[in-house]
Amino acid sequence: MVSLSDFKGKYVLLDFWASWCGPCRINNPILKSIINKYKNFNFELISISADEKSDKWKTAIKKDAMNWVNLSDLKGMKSQVVIEYGISAFPTYILIDPSGKIILRTENEIEKIREKIAEIFISAK
Repeated sequence: MVSLSDFKGKYVLLDFWASWCGPCRINNPILKSIINKYKNFNFELISISADEKSDKWKTAIKKDAMNWVNLSDLKGMKSQVVIEYGISAFPTYILIDPSGKIILRTENEIEKIREKIAEIFISAK
């Protein structure tokens, strides 16, 4: 079990995705570059999958080399976290600040995420 409160005090990017989502898979290398660039900062990336089949989910993680926190309850769109965050499109990105406030939410606009994270950590230097 992983809780968002485990990451309190950090910037957290929630990545809602699925193995069957083409744009999600295309964006995974960009997410990898973001996590690699900011891994020594106060930043965590958590990918939450809306998959229903464990083998497809795990295969996508391995194939895309998603070496960060990956979660799924394998309930697809009926997943409690998908429902709680009102996710209706994939990928959806939610950036949360260290106090727990959502500071950016976007559907498939990875460049907005990359720009906001750069802005945060460049200004923090």
